[in-house]
Amino acid sequence: MRPQDELNMLKGFIELSPEDATKRDNLESFLSERSKVLIIDADSMLYNVVYAHNDKVFNIDQQLTDYLKQSQNVVDMAESEGFTVTNVEHHFTTCTNNFRKEIYPAYKGKRTYNEMAKLVSMLKTFVIQSFKRDGVTVVHSDTLEADDSIAIRSKELGDSCIIVAIDKDLRQLKGCHFNYQRVNVKDESGAVIQEYVKHDIYGKAIFRPKKEYKGWSFTTVQEGYELLLCQLLIGDTADNIIGAKGVGEKGAPKLLKGKNNFGMLRAVYQKYKDGERLRLNIKLMKL
Repeated sequence: MRPQDELNMLKGFIELSPEDATKRDNLESFLSERSKVLIIDADSMLYNVVYAHNDKVFNIDQQLTDYLKQSQNVVDMAESEGFTVTNVEHHFTTCTNNFRKEIYPAYKGKRTYNEMAKLVSMLKTFVIQSFKRDGVTVVHSDTLEADDSIAIRSKELGDSCIIVAIDKDLRQLKGCHFNYQRVNVKDESGAVIQEYVKHDIYGKAIFRPKKEYKGWSFTTVQEGYELLLCQLLIGDTADNIIGAKGVGEKGAPKLLKGKNNFGMLRAVYQKYKDGERLRLNIKLMKL
């Protein structure tokens, strides 16, 4: 197939983002709807909880409590912004073989089932069982990962939802995102600010880095489209998806800068030099 024919095929294969409303218009539309459903990427929140306790004895009841505290904290922060949280949905990945494995058997092929992954799997089973028993909204599928069910649900709800996640892949999705991950607070010189606090476990007061949440952001359709193209260029080592040769996180945005949507797609295609592999990666990475 001629390169131009392959490129024309891609135009229909990956929807060229239509002209989107301005960021301000998007935000005004979102803010006009005050009732919100929180869509939580439960997989990453579970990892966050287990990782925070990696130097302590694993206690499944305590970690369930910590997960509940983390999710309730997000509810509190949404309500402090003036929103009314009508429901909280916890989206889990429970499938071992989804559609990506069928089209690309090497998908996530380099991941190792280490001790932390075992603990997360154990905690996930316990949390799902507890939530179902208590009537908490749990979403999981035999064929879809949490990212996919979140994408479907967020498109259904539109301005009526907030996506709660730390996974950059979900930033493809239009809408409001809340990143609950905490980062060190630094002063003007760049030094990490220390605070004197009571230790969670031992009770005594200690100095430790002051942290703040990464917080709220809003993604437009256009921004989501550009992020997907950057991801296609970079690839995803965690999922064993190989991107374009010689393009990293800094180089990808530069390659797209100043181009219209079709020009950006053409630049990605030219870096790949293989339309079939690019179409496969779009299937694997597009939500």
